[in-house]
Amino acid sequence: MALRDAMYYLNDGMELLALGEDPLRERLARAYTRALIHVDAVDLPDALRTEWEELKHSLTRVPGVTHISGRQEQGAVNATTAAMTDEEARDAIRRIFALVEQLMLAFIPRR
Repeated sequence: MALRDAMYYLNDGMELLALGEDPLRERLARAYTRALIHVDAVDLPDALRTEWEELKHSLTRVPGVTHISGRQEQGAVNATTAAMTDEEARDAIRRIFALVEQLMLAFIPRR
């Protein structure tokens, strides 16, 4: 994948976050599992790679759970976002938007 693809998935993730009607933490989990998971740090500029890796880790820090008694499964992202407070979810979303902003600014010519 390349920077162009990373930008595509970041845009999709932001759209899911901004336009979804589900509760905040569910939108965050959906944005990650449907779009942001496809963004690899090596496809981002060097200055943003560490931030992206730290952000991804913060969204997968709680191990997933599989219940043997039923079909219910909860991956690490859903387990993590379910354990977050709304403020933690908002902070993660702010970090995503800030990273995208930094990425866009990297391509704006300086005067």
